[in-house]
Amino acid sequence: MLERGHTMLGVSLYEEVGRAAYMACFHAAQGLIFERDDRVMKTHHGVRSEFHRLTRAEARIDDELRGFLTEAYKFKTAADYDPSGQMLFTAGDAQVVLDTTARFVEAIAAMLSA
Repeated sequence: MLERGHTMLGVSLYEEVGRAAYMACFHAAQGLIFERDDRVMKTHHGVRSEFHRLTRAEARIDDELRGFLTEAYKFKTAADYDPSGQMLFTAGDAQVVLDTTARFVEAIAAMLSA
């Protein structure tokens, strides 16, 4: 999904970048939950809640990353439910989202490899 986000950035589909970024974070969080608790969380709310519980005391997940899963959900919502385009963001915004998403996925990978 992260690669898809980079592809979407390259063709100026910034809302799609937001959706892909969220899904990359969502799936990474799902993987963490499965590896730590042997549970498969399927709902967006359930994954966000369980992710926050599991990372509350985790030094590798700073406050920015901890809140990013919730923030990224707003980008997905905008892409899915804002046909008027009132929530558009710029190429610069999309790049920041992708950079933060990469940090998010890397932090979870580091947790899982420890």
